[in-house]
Amino acid sequence: NSFSENKREGVEINSYGGAGRIDLHDSSIHGNDRWGIARVQRNHFNSSVWNGVTIRPDNRIYDNKFGTVSNIIIIR
Repeated sequence: NSFSENKREGVEINSYGGAGRIDLHDSSIHGNDRWGIARVQRNHFNSSVWNGVTIRPDNRIYDNKFGTVSNIIIIR
């Protein structure tokens, strides 16, 4: 997969409080106007919901204006 030159993030991962699994690998994420990968939490709840997110080292994440992977961004 290639996620590049977007006006915002390359990839946005949202959590609404339920457990799930996301495995991101062998992707190129670059040249985006914000984060390469944004982690957005849609309310206050236990941060363990993010345990199912795996961002493997074979990804190529670079040249995004805000950086590679965001801290958890909480939106209510």
